[in-house]
Amino acid sequence: MYYVVASFVVLSLLMNVKCPYCGCQYDLDIDLLQSPSGNEKLGYGWWLRCYKCHKKWWLRNSDIEMKLNTPLRADKQEKIDRLSSLVNRKKPMKQRTSIAKYVFIILSVSILVLLYQSRFLFKDYITSKARRLSDNIVKKTTMKDVQYTLSGQSISVTGYVVNDDESIASISGIKVTIFDGAEEVLSWNSELDSSSIFPKQSVQFSTQNTLPREVGKIRVEVSIF
Repeated sequence: MYYVVASFVVLSLLMNVKCPYCGCQYDLDIDLLQSPSGNEKLGYGWWLRCYKCHKKWWLRNSDIEMKLNTPLRADKQEKIDRLSSLVNRKKPMKQRTSIAKYVFIILSVSILVLLYQSRFLFKDYITSKARRLSDNIVKKTTMKDVQYTLSGQSISVTGYVVNDDESIASISGIKVTIFDGAEEVLSWNSELDSSSIFPKQSVQFSTQNTLPREVGKIRVEVSIF
């Protein structure tokens, strides 16, 4: 903020300004002005304070250029050019801000695209991991003494699930499939009484269902899931 006082320096570029509150007039030495504040939307300029009434007002750079539009000597024109350069000094900063904004947007989009494409790799990794885990469970968990009993259209299947591993096995249940030769007739799932089987231990299962029709050449398959 600048206090405006009367100036009579002949060698300086002077401009007459008037306080909008008390009407006091001053000859403003433009060389005293530093880099203006403000922006392109609101305009660049300076805050001035009247030495008489002590009130302040906003002096826009455009007002100075309008009052100094008369032909000037070379030294005065040089000072006006220097004043204009102070205003234009802020513009590269805005350009740098715009460039940084665009770079940030491009990086954000690139990261989103990379995450979108990598989701397939992550999905394949999880699927492969689950498949290997399932294969280990099947290899180390077996069944024994699987038998079925047929009474009319009702069939009962019994047996044992054995954990041959050195750690606890987690089994959800068994799947029973009934065939008539090569044709599948009936299939269902049955949960075990205990889903956790200790090492070298077994869990008995027993399940039954009703056949939809008579079966000539019956075949029973039981699998773990």
